[in-house]
Amino acid sequence: KPNWDLWSYYAKRVRSLEIFDVAPRRDRDSFINPEVGIYLLSSFNEWSRPGERLMPNIKKLGLQCYLPSTLSLALLFIAPSLKFLKFFILDSSSEVLRSVRNLLISLNAMRDAVQIQNVTIHYEEPQEGGAEFERALIDFLGSQPTISTFAFSTVGSRTLLAKMIKAMPSLKELALAGSFSAAEEEVRAEIQIIVDNARDLEDFSYYGMQEDGTIGSVLFSIPAPLFQFSNLKSLVLGSLIENMGRSWPGMEYLELLPRADLQDGRGIAPGDLIHFAAAFSPTLRYLAITINFSDAVSLAIPQSFSRFLKLETLDVGLSAITKQNIRPFTELLNKLTTYNVSIEHSHEDGTEQAENWEQTSKLLSVVNRSTAMLVGTA
Repeated sequence: KPNWDLWSYYAKRVRSLEIFDVAPRRDRDSFINPEVGIYLLSSFNEWSRPGERLMPNIKKLGLQCYLPSTLSLALLFIAPSLKFLKFFILDSSSEVLRSVRNLLISLNAMRDAVQIQNVTIHYEEPQEGGAEFERALIDFLGSQPTISTFAFSTVGSRTLLAKMIKAMPSLKELALAGSFSAAEEEVRAEIQIIVDNARDLEDFSYYGMQEDGTIGSVLFSIPAPLFQFSNLKSLVLGSLIENMGRSWPGMEYLELLPRADLQDGRGIAPGDLIHFAAAFSPTLRYLAITINFSDAVSLAIPQSFSRFLKLETLDVGLSAITKQNIRPFTELLNKLTTYNVSIEHSHEDGTEQAENWEQTSKLLSVVNRSTAMLVGTA
């Protein structure tokens, strides 16, 4: 007989659990053998006390699995304390999806006891059995009115997207990724669905890119419907959009970096940072955007201009800067930012561009300190 008293003593301490029936990162010692799961399932049901939970204080549960038996095991870890639920379904066969559907139906039945806030679901679009699974998914989402954060990797149709968003009235944070259509009107329609059904959205991440480069030009114009999200505080997009307006007065985190293979020749002019400062001056703390240094950096700034009052980090991604532009760009940033703004980049260490950006960052730090000393003695 297992020592459940000892199990209970340690299990009460567990807050987060990841269940694998495959080896992540090829580490063959880091996955749960399916036989162990079957043993836990049978022995716990036999020896546990009524209403007892394997992990009574668990808050986060992640599933990365191929096997239906693993999904059956997952039910043992569901507890009223659970707030974060993550599914990575690595086999979208009808048998596995049936097990996922049954798990979602069981969670739906537990809706009075379990109130989940954060859901992540990843699965490959199935060949069969998808309709039943999607109905169970929508019912589950609708049974959890406390869901405020949702991440989803496969959107097979706009109808499914609309039903999912409508099922989550408390949604504040949304991340979407997958095989979105490259046709501009269809991508706009997908985003319009989000706008129409998630008016209180504050945090939006959109990674709907295909492998070819055509989606890059499409994503230059799709955010227009997002201007209706007046509460937006964080935005992550898989491509660059130039000269965004003042539509999000509470924006704190703005990432507009395109994929690496789309960055050549794209980007805002350095002087366009003046417009970003004017639009996001009071709130923006993090700005990630590609800067195109095709021309010399102009230091011409209007007599009346805004500064980034709270900007802490400027991430330039794979922007390429010449040595001749380092000093004038540093002077421009010094005028537009407050002190101690850091510069981040994505170039490999040891490359010429990495060295140029490191030099820019060091020079900005020196200029910032000098400016602060002058202000302090004025």
